[in-house]
Amino acid sequence: MDCIQSHTDPQSVLIVDDRELADMYQQQLAAEYTTRTAYSGTQATEMLDQTVDVMLLDRRMLNVSGEPSSSRFGPASMTVEWS
Repeated sequence: MDCIQSHTDPQSVLIVDDRELADMYQQQLAAEYTTRTAYSGTQATEMLDQTVDVMLLDRRMLNVSGEPSSSRFGPASMTVEWS
């Protein structure tokens, strides 16, 4: 069974990070994905909706921690950490 879904529209990515990094990620991803950028966890919760396919969330942001925000995203969210 094939698990890959076919999409005609570009995948949507919500990028949540400090301004400099979020803008850099947005520039790199914009050619292939529909992107939205949030600069705080609070702003991300306001922007997150059913149209977002993937969210890149910095849980250690300088101004506002993403950790409290990540708990608001519910059971459909997944955390992947790497160093």
